[in-house]
Amino acid sequence: MQIFRRFIGIVIAIMPFGIVLVLSVIKWRILAGRLAFFGYCLFTIGGLISCINFYLSFLRYLVHRLRGGTKEDYSWTSGIPLLGILSVVGLLHLPQSIWFSLLAFVFLLIDTGGTPWFIVAVWKDDSFWCSMTKNQKTTKNNK
Repeated sequence: MQIFRRFIGIVIAIMPFGIVLVLSVIKWRILAGRLAFFGYCLFTIGGLISCINFYLSFLRYLVHRLRGGTKEDYSWTSGIPLLGILSVVGLLHLPQSIWFSLLAFVFLLIDTGGTPWFIVAVWKDDSFWCSMTKNQKTTKNNK
């Protein structure tokens, strides 16, 4: 069961990349691309959120250290989860463009609040992938 759940996690993590890949090849768009302005807005918001998440996860600590800060006086800040995917939703409304597709792919890679990074973060956590641990099953059976 754990292997099946991990497989589902992998599928969920790579699905946005698959959507971007398909959209770079086919011309189909939601409402035939008539909502391009809406698509540009969503794409921009999703891209900004992805960049903010990347900055908060990797660059902010580096800048803090370069300014002479120590690890003890640094306060970690989490990003905005799951909203970086808006770049893919925006891409569904935009006219076909390989450049927007490549940019959406980059946004997905750097969005540390997205599903791919979530799967990477919880990959070694067996409590996430299993419904019950052996100790919980033993305790439940003894009652």
